[in-house]
Amino acid sequence: MIALVDSPNRVAELSIMIGDKSAWHQGYGREAWQGACHALLKEAGIRKVCAGTMADNTPMLEVMRAAGMVEEGRRIRHFIRDNRQVDLIQMALFSGEFRQP
Repeated sequence: MIALVDSPNRVAELSIMIGDKSAWHQGYGREAWQGACHALLKEAGIRKVCAGTMADNTPMLEVMRAAGMVEEGRRIRHFIRDNRQVDLIQMALFSGEFRQP
C-alpha cells in the first residue's frame, strides 16, 4: 500500500496491490483499505483520500465504495487492457464521510 500525501492541502492519493493471486477475494484488500483510510482520515489529519482504478476492476471499486468513496471523475479510454480501451475511474472520500466497519 502506498499513500502519497499533499500536506499543505491535507490530501492523500492511496493505492494498493495484492500481487499474490491466492490472496485475492479473501477480504485482505478491504481490511487494508479500511485501515489505511482510517489512519489517514482519523489519525493523520488528512481531509480527503483519492484513488483511481480501471472501470472494469469491480473488486477494487467495491472496496472503495465500501469505505464510502464516491466517483469524482473519469478519464475516458485512459488505459489499454487486453486490446480494449478502459476508463479510469477516480474516487474520493472526505474525512466526515468515512464509514468504519
